[in-house]
Amino acid sequence: MAAACSNGESDRPTLASAATTTSASTTAPPVPATTPPSSQPLFDAVCAGRVRFDTTGAAPKEFSEISGLAASRRFPDIMWAHEDSGGSPTVTALGLDGSVRATVKLTNALNLDWEDIALAPGPGGRDHLYVADIGDNFTLRSQVTSYAFPEPDITNNRSPIEIRAEPIVSKYPTGATDAEAFGVDGFGTMWIIAKSVGTAPAIYRQAIGEKEFTRLVEPAPIDPKEGVSALDISPDGRLLAIRTINTLTLVELTGGVASANTGRRCAAPAPKEVQGESVAFLFTRAGLATMSEGNGTDPGEVHVLRVI
Repeated sequence: MAAACSNGESDRPTLASAATTTSASTTAPPVPATTPPSSQPLFDAVCAGRVRFDTTGAAPKEFSEISGLAASRRFPDIMWAHEDSGGSPTVTALGLDGSVRATVKLTNALNLDWEDIALAPGPGGRDHLYVADIGDNFTLRSQVTSYAFPEPDITNNRSPIEIRAEPIVSKYPTGATDAEAFGVDGFGTMWIIAKSVGTAPAIYRQAIGEKEFTRLVEPAPIDPKEGVSALDISPDGRLLAIRTINTLTLVELTGGVASANTGRRCAAPAPKEVQGESVAFLFTRAGLATMSEGNGTDPGEVHVLRVI
């Protein structure tokens, strides 16, 4: 992962809709035009042990360090993925078989240490992708940046697609923080869970349009033995998936992500991966997907959690 440095984006404007974005709410977020499936059957199946991970494909060989996944709502069984620090500012659409469906190059963006990606409604209700440049192994960064851009049309596979990203600059209230887990809910609130190996990981939130994260009083409901490496919020806003290198936990949300510490939680059977740093709820079925980094010889595999 890249060493930290300032990227000079401190007062850059945020998304056009920032003025109308509200802070985190305690109710379920508004649903997109296509109603997402209920996440309750998946949660019940995980708690009952009626799930399994299937290997559905492998990432292209040139992908050695995938660290973020987000499932498309518009395009069935498409996942948006990116690599870790130091690479080009590129996001790739992958099928569940690992095949490349489209490549998107972001202008006005840098990949200092990209760690996660999220998909959520943006301006005009159109789905946007949010790439989180939040990694900070040495806790040196005075600010971090997320990059937002509308999900492109990939039906004609016009690769590479070039899109200008809108930077969203953030500061932590307690100083530099290393994090790899990032999500955006249906209200336009960004959520981060700190990596925090050995200590209870803090949860931070920031509405798009604000410039600083707020730290929640309660830490994330996860065993701090391993650092948190990814998170995702289910399309219906009712479940939170928290990933570490070797574990996967689903948390029931009764009042948004802020209620994570009071919700029921169940451990899912985490897939065997070299280094698990990604998780994404699927939109078209009850399940979720993960990908691992490669082992230096073989590319990482795509794993899909299914109800059985």
